[in-house]
Amino acid sequence: PKLYLQKVQCPVLALIGDKDCQVLAHNNLPIIRNAVIEGGNRNFKIESLENINHIFQMCNTGFRDEYKLIEETFNENVMKMISDWIVHH
Repeated sequence: PKLYLQKVQCPVLALIGDKDCQVLAHNNLPIIRNAVIEGGNRNFKIESLENINHIFQMCNTGFRDEYKLIEETFNENVMKMISDWIVHH
């Protein structure tokens, strides 16, 4: 998606949990950041979220078999981060 991200001119929020086993934060966030910057967009927030899995739950391992064991549907702190960002923009 690098070529598409380079064309995005609206504000960008990219969040990936550091325990996401499907989309690895350490691999993907730098690519997203570089693509947005290379496209000339300076209005972005790109962040790795500590102890958060692929579906934005607090977790221990991040593995998919853990999803069903977690009572949290969507982490409230992440939801607030997203809503605050939207309101700001």
